[in-house]
Amino acid sequence: MNRFTDIESTPKQPPPVYGYLSHPLVPLEKLLNQSHLRYQLGRYSKIAINECRFPSDHGLTRDESAAIYLYTMEWGDQSYYQVINRYNLWRGVGKDVAKNFEKCDEFTWWTISSCAASVNIIKNFLGPNSTLFLIEAIDGKNISGYTNFPSESEVILCLGTRLRVVSDPLEQAPMRVVHLQEITDEIESHVTNSFDAMSVTSSSKTTSIPTPVTVKSTEMKALTDQ
Repeated sequence: MNRFTDIESTPKQPPPVYGYLSHPLVPLEKLLNQSHLRYQLGRYSKIAINECRFPSDHGLTRDESAAIYLYTMEWGDQSYYQVINRYNLWRGVGKDVAKNFEKCDEFTWWTISSCAASVNIIKNFLGPNSTLFLIEAIDGKNISGYTNFPSESEVILCLGTRLRVVSDPLEQAPMRVVHLQEITDEIESHVTNSFDAMSVTSSSKTTSIPTPVTVKSTEMKALTDQ
């Protein structure tokens, strides 16, 4: 079975993955050297390290302060924040599993998931009566420069990736499309705080709107199909 189409067709809920939290942070330069944009980022990362606020009033290390500075730097369409926030990833399965996914469903992919940055790559592995997943990813890792097939523009999602179904599947025979968004703790916290701050006023009292169990984030970061 091809790694782009080896996908769980029904959600599962094994125990959470949290061991990565004990891993130490790596230096900013080492992190950027692992990026497929390392040649573009070299000059800008040096600027960030030199110009960032350090010492920090909040106890940040120079690397932590420089990472924030780098994220806010602007140098056109290839600015770091634009590049890391704009990937759409594609993945598929060679059968109709769209009925297993409904709007606002949340689930976890517990294995490393191979995706492609271009839908044309995935189409080569799928036949009739297939399901295509469009994934707005945040933490995908581009490994295209290291694989046996560099032309496949492969990006992997790490084990334990949490996803939300954005809308009911698009039934476009012979292909079905399921739109997913990756969920992060930061996104969930922002949305929850936003709902907590909302209130409605009646003639007698002000009633806070309770935070829903499942919400749709409008601030998910996405990658573009290049």
